[in-house]
Amino acid sequence: MTPLAEDLGARAGRAIAARPKTVLALFLVFAAPLAWRAPRMRVDATPDTLLTKGDAHYIRTLVVDRRFSPREFLLVAYRPRDGAVFSEQTRGALRDIAARVGRLERVESVRSLLDAPLLARSPKPGEPTHYAVRELDLGPEELRKAFSGHPIYEDLLINKGQTAAALQVSFKKDPVLDRLYGRIVPLQEASLSRKLSETEGTELERLEEEAGELERRLDEVRNEEIRVVRAALAEHEKKAEVYLGGLHALGFQLI
Repeated sequence: MTPLAEDLGARAGRAIAARPKTVLALFLVFAAPLAWRAPRMRVDATPDTLLTKGDAHYIRTLVVDRRFSPREFLLVAYRPRDGAVFSEQTRGALRDIAARVGRLERVESVRSLLDAPLLARSPKPGEPTHYAVRELDLGPEELRKAFSGHPIYEDLLINKGQTAAALQVSFKKDPVLDRLYGRIVPLQEASLSRKLSETEGTELERLEEEAGELERRLDEVRNEEIRVVRAALAEHEKKAEVYLGGLHALGFQLI
């Protein structure tokens, strides 16, 4: 720090010390407008804003999402503390979590190893050749063998070490938002190769504003859904380690 800066700092300190009430009054005068506007300020920490909107990579991601239409989902990992992932206790816990989470209005499905179709032992003519685990009377050892090295279920519904099971919670799409993004994404994609016309730019801004308001409302619903899911998981934390993951679960952590 230069001598001049040190001298100015010392003078400012003495001035504040000499007139503390005046300085406090001035601070309150300048802070009052900010305090009045504070309730109207909103920090948008939703998952989409964790990405760079307008960025080419972000837009291409939206294009791919529209093309393949993936479902919004949450993932729950359940690791029983006693290591008995195929025990009746664990299966009961998975059933309980799935039932409680499945009652949420937006939930489309809750899948776990209990729903995994396995080959029937000796199907009779006219009977199904595959049954869900919940429909089969299989013991822990039989289930361990059935899932061991499975090309589809291993590291998806159950980890390779067979110490933890997973549930995938899939959500229904919002039809209004889906239609809006059906118009937004083509305009955003076009902006990557050319400058949008004034009409297109105005339309894109209007659509994004409309979608943004719906997204904010939906985020409030998502936050409540995550609270419900966490409450369901909390019931089982004494007997298992439970983890919640997914894009919107991350966004919830930052709000």
